[in-house]
Amino acid sequence: MRLELSDRTLDLDRGMVTRIGDETALSPIETRLLRHLALNLGRAVPQDELLEAVWGYADSVQTRTVTVTVNRLRGKLEVDAAEPTHLLTERGSGYALHAEPHRDARLHPVRPLGPCIGRDAAIDAVLKGLTTGRVAQVLGGPGMGKTRVAHAIAERWPGPVGWFDLEPSGTVEEALGSVAQRLGVLRGRDGGAQLGRALASRVDLVVLDGAEHLAVALAPVCAEWLRATGLRLLVTSRVPLALEGSARLDLPPLPEADATAMVERLGGIDGEEALDVARRCEGVPLALELESATTRSLGGPVGRGLAGSFARSWALLDGASREALARCASFGGWFGVEDATALLGDDTLPRLHVLQTHGLLQRRSQRLRLLASLQPAVVDHAPEAVGAARMAHLAHYRRVAREALAGIFSPDTHAALDRLLDARPELEAAMRTGIARDAEAACEILEAYDIALQLRVGEHCIGWAERIAAVAPDSLLGATARGVEARLKHDIPAMEAVLAESIAGGYTELTARMLAALALRALVGGRPDDTARWSQQGLGVPCSPRAKARFWLGLAKAATSRGVAPPEVGRLLGEARRVLADDVDPILAIELEMSDGRLAIETGDLLAARDRFAAALEAARPFGPLHVLSPTGSLALVHHLLGEDDAALAGFESLVTLATACGHALQIEIGHIRRAEVAVEMGREDAEAVLDALRAWLPDQVPPDRDTVVRTTGLLRALDVGTQAEVDAALARLVACPDPKGGVHDAYRAIVGWARGEPVPAGLPERVAACGQAELAWNLAALQVLDGDADAERNLRRTLPAQGYALPRAALAWARASRAGGPASFEPAWTTVLCRLARRRLRAVTS
Repeated sequence: MRLELSDRTLDLDRGMVTRIGDETALSPIETRLLRHLALNLGRAVPQDELLEAVWGYADSVQTRTVTVTVNRLRGKLEVDAAEPTHLLTERGSGYALHAEPHRDARLHPVRPLGPCIGRDAAIDAVLKGLTTGRVAQVLGGPGMGKTRVAHAIAERWPGPVGWFDLEPSGTVEEALGSVAQRLGVLRGRDGGAQLGRALASRVDLVVLDGAEHLAVALAPVCAEWLRATGLRLLVTSRVPLALEGSARLDLPPLPEADATAMVERLGGIDGEEALDVARRCEGVPLALELESATTRSLGGPVGRGLAGSFARSWALLDGASREALARCASFGGWFGVEDATALLGDDTLPRLHVLQTHGLLQRRSQRLRLLASLQPAVVDHAPEAVGAARMAHLAHYRRVAREALAGIFSPDTHAALDRLLDARPELEAAMRTGIARDAEAACEILEAYDIALQLRVGEHCIGWAERIAAVAPDSLLGATARGVEARLKHDIPAMEAVLAESIAGGYTELTARMLAALALRALVGGRPDDTARWSQQGLGVPCSPRAKARFWLGLAKAATSRGVAPPEVGRLLGEARRVLADDVDPILAIELEMSDGRLAIETGDLLAARDRFAAALEAARPFGPLHVLSPTGSLALVHHLLGEDDAALAGFESLVTLATACGHALQIEIGHIRRAEVAVEMGREDAEAVLDALRAWLPDQVPPDRDTVVRTTGLLRALDVGTQAEVDAALARLVACPDPKGGVHDAYRAIVGWARGEPVPAGLPERVAACGQAELAWNLAALQVLDGDADAERNLRRTLPAQGYALPRAALAWARASRAGGPASFEPAWTTVLCRLARRRLRAVTS
C-alpha cells in the first residue's frame, strides 16, 4: 500500500518513508497505525478505536501510547512536526491522515497573544488593502502590537495563511532557507521565484513578521514573489519595505479609553486605577500587557519590560542615530525642531527622520516625542550619552528661561509667556535634572517658570521650590531656593529668616529681592508701617534701578495708605519714575500709572485719573489678562464717577469677561457687583434683570450669606427711586439676612438714618472698619465729612491704614471739595446711590 504525501512517499508494505532518495524505516506499530489511518483517509479516527485495532487494548484502558506514537510519526512524515499538515489531531474526535496538505492546517502558529483591543479599524483597513491590492505593511515602534494585529488579520483571512517569523534569521538567505524548510522544498536558483510558487501552491496569504532588520534585502524578493505568483503579502516591520503599491498602516499608541479597557481586561482592575496605568503606559499595548501581568497593583517598571523589544530597534540604528535618540531621551514631552536642533546639531532633520521611520518617535503636527515608556530602555543602552544629553538639555532651557524672562518685561510679553508655557514639560524635566546635578540652574528656571504660570493661569510652583530648596547647599544658592519657596508660600517669617541669612552672607541681590517681597506682603496685609520700613531699608541696598524703583513705589503706596498728604505721595512716585527712566520696566511703568491715577482720585482730579488709568490699560494689554484686570476696573470706576455710565457699564462687563478667563474669583465678584450698581443707578430698565443675574451667580461662587450684596444693592435702589415704605422694606430684608462679620447692618441703618437727616454716630466708621468692611467705613466717613466733622477722615485712617478703595475715597475727596465750595472741574456722578443722597442732602442743607 503506497501513499504520496507532498514531497515524500509512504510505502506501508515495506514500512518505509521515502523523500528525495532518503529512506526512513517505520516500526511495526507505526506501520499498523498508519495503515489503519490510511484505510480511513481523511476521517478522524477516535483514540479508543486505534487502541483496539492497532494495539488490541480494551476501550477502558487509559494510556498515552497513541499520542506518543503519533508525535514520533510526525517527525518522520511532516516537514515541520510542530505544524503538521498530514497527520492531524482533531480535538474531541481523534487523529486523521491526509494525503494532500490539509487546507485548514495553516502555516500559522497558534499562540495566545492576548486581546487585540482598539485595533478594529486598523484590521479592517489592512484587510481592505489586501482585498483591493496584494501587499500591506503594518508598521510601528517597539511594543505597538504589530504582531498581534497581524494575527488578528490572519485569523480573519478566508483562505490558508503562511506565517513566517523572521526575527531569528540574521540574513535574507537564512530567512528564505527557513521558509523552504517549512515548506519541505528546495529553493532553486531563480532568485526566489520557485519558493514563491511553492508558497502559492499552499497558501493565499504570506505573513512576514518582524522584517525590519531585513527590509532592504527582502524587498526585491517580495517583489519577485508578487510578479511570479498571485500571492498576497502582509509584512510587519518597524521600518517600511520599498514595495510598490503597498497599503501602509502606521500603528499609534492606543487611545486612552481602549488602553484602559485593555488594562481592565488583563489586570483585573478598573476605574481610576486602570486609567492611571493606561496613562502611565501611554497606550503602548506591550507595556499595558506587561504591566498587567506583573502585578495586580500594576506598579512594575514599564520601560524595563519593553527593553527586549527595544533592543531590536537599537540594533538597527547606526552610531549617529543612537546618539540622536539618546539626546531625544532628555526631553520631557513633545518637542519642536528648534529645540531638537539645539541638542542634536546641524543634522537634526535627517536624524529625526530616521528615528521616526523606525517608529521610535511619535509625531503630532510639527512636534515629536519619545515615549516615556521607552526612555528607561534608552538609558540602559546608552547611560553616558543620555546623562550628557540631559545636561545639555538643562543648559538649553536655562537659556530659554533667561531669554523669556527678559521678554516678559518687554513688548514681546505674549511671545515670551507662550514660549515658557509651551515648554512646560521641558522646564520641569530640566529642573529634575538640575535638582540632581545643578540646583542653581534649576532655581533660575524656576524663577521664570513661576512668573509665567502666575501671569497666565494664576498658579505658583511651590512644589518645585520645595524640591529645589531641599537639595540646595547652605550657600547663596540654598538661600535663593529657600527664598523662592518662602515667597511663593507668602510665609513672612520664612522670608524674614532668608533676609537675615542673605544680609549675613552679603548676598545683595537676594537681600533686595527679599526686602521687596516683604514690603509687598506687608502692603497687601494692611501693614503700611512695615511696608515703609522694608522699602526704606531696600533703598540702602546696592541693587538694580528696577529694584530701586520698586522700593520708591512701595514707599508711595505705604504713604497713601497711612494718609500722608498727596504732595508727599507725588514726590515719592516721582522718585520711582526718575530711577526707572534709566532701566525701563514696563510692568513697573504700569504700576506707576495706576498709582498716579489713585493719587489723582485722592486729590479729586478725576479727569487726570481717567487719563492715567487709560494709559495704564493700554500699556497693560500686551501683557495679558491678569495685568489688564486692575486698570480695567479702575477706569470703569472713574467713568462712573464722571457720569459716563455707558462706558462704566461696558468696562465692568469687560472686567467680568477678563476675570472669568483668568479664573480670578475676586475680580469676577467685583465686576458683577459694580455692574449691578451702575445698572441700578442709571435707572436702566434691565436693572432688575442684572440683579437677578447677580443673585444667580453669587450662590455658586461665594458663601450664601453674600446674598447681602444683592439686598444692599436693592436698598440703594430704593433710596434712589423708592418711597419711604419701599426703603423700610428693603432695609428690613437686608437686616434679615446673616451678617457674620458684623458691621453691615449697623452701617446701612446709619445710612438710611442719615438720608432722613440724622447724623452718623461717632466712632461708627471705625467700628465698621474693625469688622473688615472697609468700603462701608469710607462711605460713612464721607457722610461725616459732609456733616462738617473735620476729624472723621483722620480717625478712620488711623483705624484703617490699609490701602483703600478708589470709589469711597473719591467720595471723601468730593465731600472735602463740597465743603470747600464744590469742585470746579467736574460734576461727579457716584457709583453708589449713597453719593447721590449725599449730594441731595448737601443741597438741602446749604439752601
